[in-house]
Amino acid sequence: MSLGKSLREAREPGLLDAIPGARTLLVVFDPDRLRADRLLPLIQRRKGTVPDPATTSRRLRVPVVYDGEDLAE
Repeated sequence: MSLGKSLREAREPGLLDAIPGARTLLVVFDPDRLRADRLLPLIQRRKGTVPDPATTSRRLRVPVVYDGEDLAE
């Protein structure tokens, strides 16, 4: 998510969007304005500007209870 945000903030001409998935990043670009061979170095440069998820992630524990009058249904 951080890399997607960093790419969007770069405002590189031809870079239309960067949409994060669970373990992927969809990079949408206009090949008439941004050549594919310039895209990978741009991503690699921006990748170095975002925090490492291993050092910034946190675990959340959400307590749940599975009971109630509709449990049988």
